[in-house]
Amino acid sequence: MSNKLINEKGVTLVEVLISLVILLLVFMGLIQASLLSIDHNLRNEIRDEAVQVGAEYMTMTRSTPWTSLTDTAGLLESWTTSNRQFRNLGQTYFVRRQIDDLDTNNKRVAIEVDWTYRAETLRYTASTTVTR
Repeated sequence: MSNKLINEKGVTLVEVLISLVILLLVFMGLIQASLLSIDHNLRNEIRDEAVQVGAEYMTMTRSTPWTSLTDTAGLLESWTTSNRQFRNLGQTYFVRRQIDDLDTNNKRVAIEVDWTYRAETLRYTASTTVTR
C-alpha cells in the first residue's frame, strides 16, 4: 500500500495556491502597466489637442488685418475658452494672446493655451512674427 502512495503523481493544493498567487502578482503588474500607458496616451492626446487649439488661434490672428493687431503692452488678452470633446470626455482650454510691436513693420504674436489635467495646470506657448 505504501508503494501506491509514493508512485502517485499530481499537484498538491499548496502548489496550486502558490502558482495562483504568482499569476496574480504578474497580472497585477500587467494591469498597472496598462493603466499607466492609458494615462500617458490620454495626457498626450490632451496636449496634442492644446497644440491644435493654439494653431487655430494663431491662424486666426495671422489672418487678422495688420491695423487690427494692436499692441497689448505686455498684457495677455483673455479670449474665450475652447471646449473640445474626445474619448467621451470634455476638456476646456483657456487661450490668451499677446501682441508686441517690434518696430513699425513687425509685430510679435504669442498664443498661450492653458489646461488642467489631474489637478495640474499645463501650458503650451507659441509665438511668431507678423510682418506688414
